[in-house]
Amino acid sequence: MTSCIKKQGGGGGGGGGGGIRLPAGPTGIPVLGSALQWKGPETNLEWTKEYGPIYSVRIGPNQLVYLNSIHLVEEYMERKGAALLGRPEGPACIANGLLFGMGEAWRQNRQAFKRALWDVSLHETYEGLILHEVDHVLRLLSPTLGAPLEIDDFLLPALTHRLVTLLLGEGSAPGRESQEMQGLVSAMNDLENVDLTSKSTQMFLKLRLTYFRRPLETVAGRTIPDMFQMSETMQTLIRGWIDRRRAAMKASGGRPDPRAMLDLILTAQEYVDKNDDNGYDLEMIQSIMDLFNGGVTSSLSALEFAVLFFMHHPDVQRKVKDEVDKVTGSGHALSWANRDRFPYTQATLTEVLRLGSVTPSSLPHVTTEAVTIDDEYNIPKDVFVMAGIYSLHRDPEFYSDPEAFRPERHLTPEGKVQRPRSYRPFGVGERMCLGYHQAEIELFLFVTKLVAEYRVRAEDPSNPPPFDTHMRIVRRLKPFNCVLEPWDT
Repeated sequence: MTSCIKKQGGGGGGGGGGGIRLPAGPTGIPVLGSALQWKGPETNLEWTKEYGPIYSVRIGPNQLVYLNSIHLVEEYMERKGAALLGRPEGPACIANGLLFGMGEAWRQNRQAFKRALWDVSLHETYEGLILHEVDHVLRLLSPTLGAPLEIDDFLLPALTHRLVTLLLGEGSAPGRESQEMQGLVSAMNDLENVDLTSKSTQMFLKLRLTYFRRPLETVAGRTIPDMFQMSETMQTLIRGWIDRRRAAMKASGGRPDPRAMLDLILTAQEYVDKNDDNGYDLEMIQSIMDLFNGGVTSSLSALEFAVLFFMHHPDVQRKVKDEVDKVTGSGHALSWANRDRFPYTQATLTEVLRLGSVTPSSLPHVTTEAVTIDDEYNIPKDVFVMAGIYSLHRDPEFYSDPEAFRPERHLTPEGKVQRPRSYRPFGVGERMCLGYHQAEIELFLFVTKLVAEYRVRAEDPSNPPPFDTHMRIVRRLKPFNCVLEPWDT
């Protein structure tokens, strides 16, 4: 098999008797392994360059194997991925849910949510919900023109309200200014501060789960967001929504509202008469929390990356604006149905997701049995196997000058959009993000509508904010200011 990055020698990443043979990787130190060396996905890329397309590393008690070439990912996580579908226990979870479930129960749960997300009536509603939220954000932004702002202050409430409206239906969703919605937005803001890679956060989760019934405010001198309290807040809200939708369906003779995703889930065969907690299904509740944990934060991060790339590349922003004007000027609407009329815009968003790598690696796929990779490595049961998405998106076999922001690389000579083979912004295989299609629609509509109205620039155009990132639930940019202004200024 041809590897995309030349394999080199390196420190021992594991090994031993009993037929176990792990790839080479960082040696690390006792107890901590290589935890102190790891500074983020950039470290994974350095290890990829040093050890090759597959390496092994121990982070604390966990042995991880990273697959960093699309050849390996396709072969062992997609075509032959059945033995790599295990999951570790989720942090502060009340059930397995969509993210951390496995086995037949997870498959049925995922299928119920997939059918709801892809329901024709709901899908037609979704674009209208997004456009409504975008228009609301643009109205809020209008008085701020010319002044520095943090755009996530406007995006996070809109993305949260969009998901609540999708779940409950337009007629049942709480208003933006309601106490219920304000409490939810506050909880989502708190979630933004959770760094699951932080050693103090991990220590807090272990202590809180094992020894304490009350929240710990600090660990090692650092304030730690209490994920357990966030979970309890979300559970209370979701149980209320379930009660509300059940009552609405009962009043309508048992008919679900096709605009309310929660109705479609509650009436799915997988959930009918399957209540395990005082009339509630914990898998359903956890899965809805997963939609918020994954869907809102990842969309927010992608939009922030798009804004910052526009600030660094005003020529690209101008080309997107020109394409939007050309299409809308010829009588075509800004809509997902017309996306093929926006090839340069689509190529730009592909490049945003490639370099932004909001999810820099897959969540851990845990081996459910011993597996052999590349006819050379024998990986035992209960080892974490990760797709190194950050490295895949910078593979020189597929991307010349991989760190450059160049949307044209995703266009054919005929001007058609082409997605590169080594491109997995939404995960891999059966564990791919369930709402990836909705995320693409959301990113396209938010960006085109924003650029149609306003130019985004840095406070000092000659010195735009750097691409400083940190790991939260997903890869996030550190806070930065931007300025919006009319195009004719």
